Amino acid sequence: MTHGGSEMALAAWVEARLVDVDAGLASRVRDAIGATDASATVRDAPNVLLRAATARLTRLAAEGCVARETATELLAVDTLVTLACEALADACDAPADIAAGTTEMLRAIAATMPELDGAA
Repeated sequence: MTHGGSEMALAAWVEARLVDVDAGLASRVRDAIGATDASATVRDAPNVLLRAATARLTRLAAEGCVARETATELLAVDTLVTLACEALADACDAPADIAAGTTEMLRAIAATMPELDGAA
């Protein structure tokens, strides 16, 4: 199931992807991930990054996330989800595994959204 590099330390893998990212956005991504277990590897990345993204998104959704100031927070969530998808693709050999993992990610993200009045 894994490609080369799946045993790479998660922190190093994330840092390599944040090199060209705006400093403020990169800082928010790091803050969202927090201090991950030192033994976490790229194999753990989809779960770790998705948990960080959904935690931020849950908080933003509860607050309404309509203020202009939340744009950078939403970009950080987007970055976390993008990195989670990239890590999933790196860790899986079979397209069906990638599809299943992505579907689970979408379900987790959708679960953070509040019910809308009048929504069916």
